[in-house]
This record gives sequence, C-alpha cells and structure tokens, in this order.
Amino acid sequence: MKLLWSTLLFLGCMSLTYAEIRTEETSTVDLMRFAFQSLYAPLRLVEATSPYTKAPIHTELFVSHLIVGDKVVAHPIESWKAGGRYVTAIALQNKQPYPIFIDRRKDICGAWQAAILYPRTTLMRHGESINNSTILFLVSSQSFSETIGVCHGDA
Repeated sequence: MKLLWSTLLFLGCMSLTYAEIRTEETSTVDLMRFAFQSLYAPLRLVEATSPYTKAPIHTELFVSHLIVGDKVVAHPIESWKAGGRYVTAIALQNKQPYPIFIDRRKDICGAWQAAILYPRTTLMRHGESINNSTILFLVSSQSFSETIGVCHGDA
C-alpha cells in the first residue's frame, strides 16, 4: 500500500480517491502480511485506514474437513477481504499422539490460491504444550465457506 501511495504521489495522480485505490488488485503477499499483522502486531502498528474489511466465515467453530487425514483440530479465527480476494487465518492443533507434518501442497482441502503455515509445519504430539499448534493462512477468490472443499485423500 505504501508503494502504491508513493507511486501515486510521484506520478501526480492525487485525483484518485481512497475508494478507487481500494478496488486495485490486492497481491497475495499484501493479504498474508495484513492477516499476519492483524493477529500478531500491536494495535498501534496496524493501519487505521485500510482496504481490508472483516469477512464472515460462515462455518462451524471447528472444521474437520480442512486437513487430509484427520490429523488436527482446525479452528477458523478470522477472515478479511480486499480487492475481491479473501485471506483466512485458521488455528491448527495436533490431535494425534505422535508428531505430524503438514504439507501445504498436499494436505489442505479446498481451492486455495495460496497457503502459509506459521510458525511451523511440524506439530509435536497432542498433549505437549509447546510446538503442537500453528496458524494456517489461506488466500482465495471466494469466502472461506465457499472455497473449502471435500478432501480426496484420507480425510
């Protein structure tokens, strides 16, 4: 967003309104960065005027069909929309008595444009209080409930 404003100022395009800038395509990196900052940054560092709006998730409190293999408990935390795209944050916690690895290319069900796990892809066994959970950030062109799909693996 800062780059866009700098470019607009440099080009002298001050006639554009904030609403017109909001309709610009939002990159995957921008969506992920905003979601990450919304969850982890102090409120004073999150932009007060932002093109991102909260989006309803419209799903159960816990989603059992997001990760292949019934490995984790998945809890959607928050979803945002900007530029016709969505980013959703989901808390994942291992429910197995052994460590598991989540492969973002194979284990996530749905038609997602991008996925990032933070801070880890390997979750320690259920019952351990350290390193048995992570946050999954998903980017899509539709809302979370419209994008999540049926798994064709071991789910």
